[in-house]
Amino acid sequence: KMGNVPADLDCQRALPERIEKITYRIEGNVLYLYADANYALMNSVQEILCRAALTKTLTQIPDIEYLSIYCAEQPITDAAGNPVTDLRFNRKEFSFPGVPKEYPDENS
Repeated sequence: KMGNVPADLDCQRALPERIEKITYRIEGNVLYLYADANYALMNSVQEILCRAALTKTLTQIPDIEYLSIYCAEQPITDAAGNPVTDLRFNRKEFSFPGVPKEYPDENS
């Protein structure tokens, strides 16, 4: 359903239409997603939003704590070309490479 947007909403799909194939595997507490080469066609803002949506959604699966995304069998990279792996999201610990922590701690 991440690829669907109701017609009456003014928003974008979490996954662009051009991504035609996504496969996955699970190892322990890590979910590995493998997207086709079209994943790389997103601009940087769209890719970060897509990555955040995937991470926030898929780490809600019981026992899944981390997400690793691959594009055409290679780990996705940040603007500097460094691999972005082991993405994690939870309410108390926001750990998402390349995005500053914007949510205050619940205790502050």
